Amino acid sequence: MLERLKEEFGEEQSQQLLELFCSEVGSDLAKLKQSCQCQNSLKLLHSCRGVRAVCQSVFVADMAQTCLEIEDAGGRLDWNVVGKLVERLHEQFDNFCRQYQIAKS
Repeated sequence: MLERLKEEFGEEQSQQLLELFCSEVGSDLAKLKQSCQCQNSLKLLHSCRGVRAVCQSVFVADMAQTCLEIEDAGGRLDWNVVGKLVERLHEQFDNFCRQYQIAKS
């Protein structure tokens, strides 16, 4: 993923994108979680599509895939599945940012 980012955007811009990703996506994930708790499918799908687009733009494929699964479950109003997937997405995000910080050091 990092190599592809570097090829696409160069070293410096890749670092900036990843910094932005790790600092900003957390608030988007909080909105997703809130939408899930309120069972608001419109907000859930809107937030999820935004997160998926950001994940795709920085080539974080596992998170983008989880977003697709959330969209599918949210469209079916399967809130138990949505809740589990939102938790998985949070874990993927936390793991990604931890790994990025380690690699950056």
